[in-house]
Amino acid sequence: MNINHLFFADDNLLFYKANPLEWNRLIHLLEVYENASGQRLNKDKNSIYFSKNTNQEVKGIIVQIAEAKVAELIDQDTKAWNVQLIKDIFSEEEAASIQKIPISIYNSPDRIIWRGTNNGLFMIRSAYHMQNDIQQRNKGQSSCEKVKEQWGKLWSLAMPNTEILFMWKACNNNLPTKQNLFRKRIVEELDCPICLHEVESIEHDIWECESLRDVWGLCSMKVQKRSLQNQSFRELVFDLLEEMDDEILIEMVVMAWRLWKRRNEVVFQKEYTNPLIILNQTRQKLQDLRLLQSNTSVSTTRQVNCAEPMNQWKAPPNRHYEVNWDATIDQKKCTLWKMKKRTEGEGREL
Repeated sequence: MNINHLFFADDNLLFYKANPLEWNRLIHLLEVYENASGQRLNKDKNSIYFSKNTNQEVKGIIVQIAEAKVAELIDQDTKAWNVQLIKDIFSEEEAASIQKIPISIYNSPDRIIWRGTNNGLFMIRSAYHMQNDIQQRNKGQSSCEKVKEQWGKLWSLAMPNTEILFMWKACNNNLPTKQNLFRKRIVEELDCPICLHEVESIEHDIWECESLRDVWGLCSMKVQKRSLQNQSFRELVFDLLEEMDDEILIEMVVMAWRLWKRRNEVVFQKEYTNPLIILNQTRQKLQDLRLLQSNTSVSTTRQVNCAEPMNQWKAPPNRHYEVNWDATIDQKKCTLWKMKKRTEGEGREL
């Protein structure tokens, strides 16, 4: 091959042996380059040249690989993969992967589909979410198992599901704070309805607002000493789930629920509840939960103690009678009685 000159300074010449395996390796290297650099190669401007002694059949196979479309790999008569053609063009591993792909029975034309959306059309927002999902998966299976364990501990707390559901929504930033409503263009202001000079976010509403300091300052010491430290509210709760016992967690959840209710009272009823009242309500709720848990434990213990095998029926002693009775009432209020007498194991109807 004689090379006279290159038209542009960024042109490249890549040499490889004329066989399908080398071609597939070259394509793989180019894909690695694209992924690493973030650039895409313009394949319409690429060209393939063969040396003069290259076999014509090999040329045809390589050109087929380079220009191959999905429809060309399908036998149009049987509507199945052309196995022999796939094996001729691709490596053994690639051919096996291709043959595992199911083929549509509707003979639809090839089209590009973006798997990040339901309609198959690309959207920047879907790419952002997909990237986040990939990053979460790259953190490893152990991280996912840890998150599941922490959610399980939250939902297993001995308290009503209302408070737990609230905490779950708060951790997932699903509460109607002004910050969230502003993103949905429902409100135009971001200020906290209580302190009036900070952005109302989940973290601010439940943890950081100046109006909360007196309330959190009167609860358990372990909760008092916690601070967000550039954490999200979800990260704070996950740390508490990992470090605190159930009693302190229940106190924290009940307190957060009461503070959110007070926020709603300010927004919708223009009423502000004193921090001491919030604290008393929280303590009363915790006392009720302990009493309920205690009664539940006693009831369970009684059920376990009473769960003894029932004695089988025995005939009454001689000259003693056992009478079983039942009554039914029909629409006309007529009563039908049925009685049975058993003595010494024998049954006689009266």
